[in-house]
Amino acid sequence: MTEFYVEKVLRVDLTIRGPYPVRDDLIVIEITGGSLSGIGAYADKLSGMVKAPSGDALVVDASGAFKRDVRLLAQMDDESFLHMEYGGRTRPNDAFNEKSEKGLEVGGDEVHVMIQPGFVSASPKYSWLAEHVFVGKMNTVVFPSPQTDGRVSYDIAKVS
Repeated sequence: MTEFYVEKVLRVDLTIRGPYPVRDDLIVIEITGGSLSGIGAYADKLSGMVKAPSGDALVVDASGAFKRDVRLLAQMDDESFLHMEYGGRTRPNDAFNEKSEKGLEVGGDEVHVMIQPGFVSASPKYSWLAEHVFVGKMNTVVFPSPQTDGRVSYDIAKVS
């Protein structure tokens, strides 16, 4: 039997603004800034700051789940740029909806949020990211309101 190994490599902390409802089933969230930081053995191998333009288009399906479509640009510590693109699923529940409406923090153990990021960079330091498969899980989110920015944090793991 084939075994899968998962190793955390990256923490993504984002500041988010919105929501911007385009249609009943399409909501855009602006990513206004944030950071990428290596975890564990990768602490000194990954470091960058999120830049505009970056954003998340949430498509709400018939079940109420969010299909994520994120494009994120980061300027890395070697002055190169890294493009991170990910899809994923969020299955809101009553606790998520109630806390989000009140601007309260929702923990990753309170709602299902999983992503599958991919990376592109011309930098020799970061090109290895394009050679692996990654998954991510949300740590926390404070959903933004028209008056207040929100934040979201993910841990990203390499699967081998």
